[in-house]
Formats: sequence, structure tokens, C-alpha cells
Amino acid sequence: MTQRKYGALRFVAFACHVLAWVSIILGLLSALGIFLAGAFGLFDLAPPGQAAGGPMASLISGIIGALASLLVGAIQFVGFLAASQMIYALIDIEQNTRAMADALQRLLALQFAPPTDVVATADAAPLSDGPPVDATPVSQPAEPTITTAAPPSV
Repeated sequence: MTQRKYGALRFVAFACHVLAWVSIILGLLSALGIFLAGAFGLFDLAPPGQAAGGPMASLISGIIGALASLLVGAIQFVGFLAASQMIYALIDIEQNTRAMADALQRLLALQFAPPTDVVATADAAPLSDGPPVDATPVSQPAEPTITTAAPPSV
């Protein structure tokens, strides 16, 4: 079983992921609330004795406020989600790098391993099912001699 490392970093990534969804939900709810407040004229607040902007001004204020709330919620969602995914990607890169380093160390250990103590002798059992190994030294062939033949007569 592999050991899970970076527990605190995983917690931060999870918290960023949760905050991303919370921010988009709160952004949608606040946009709905601001729009409804503007539609019912709650932004038409004028001091006593002064003319108010009217219901149309309140509605426009509600629409602008709702769009601003949606924009802020979307930016927060993207930021938190990107931070979460970046942390997870960095953890994955570390795990893959560690696995690659371990694999390379095993490969180098196999490549540069000292030779085994197996010596082929005439008394040893054959390593394969082929003919037995002859342990007698092989003599070197003599130097080749060059002979010249007479050209054929015509």
C-alpha cells in the first residue's frame, strides 16, 4: 500500500474545492436577492422631501447589482477551483516523479549489477536443453595460405 503524503496540502485543496462551490451558490443566491430587491422597489430610497428615481431606477439598480454579484461569484468559483486543481496536479507530479526515480534506480541496479557467481565448467549441468558445453580450449586456426594457380591454357 502506498503512503499518502501531504495530508495538510490535500486538505487545503479539498477546502478550496468546497469554497469554489459555496462561492458560486452564494453568488447565485445573492444575485437573485439583489434582483428581487430591485424589482420590488427596495432600492428606491430617497431622503424625505426629495423625489425618488422611481421604480425603473430601482429595477435597473437591481439588474446591475445582480450581474455584479454573478460576476464576483463566477470569478471566485474559477479562482478557488483552479487553486484546488493546481494543488492536486502538483501532488500528482510529485508522486509520478518519485515513481519514475524509483523505477530508474531499479533499472540502474539491474544494469550495473555485478555478474553472478555462475561459472561454466565441463562438470556443470548445461544451462539449456542444448548439447553439452565442451570445456576444452579451442586451438586457433593456422594462417591461411595463398596459392596461385596457373591460368588455364587456351
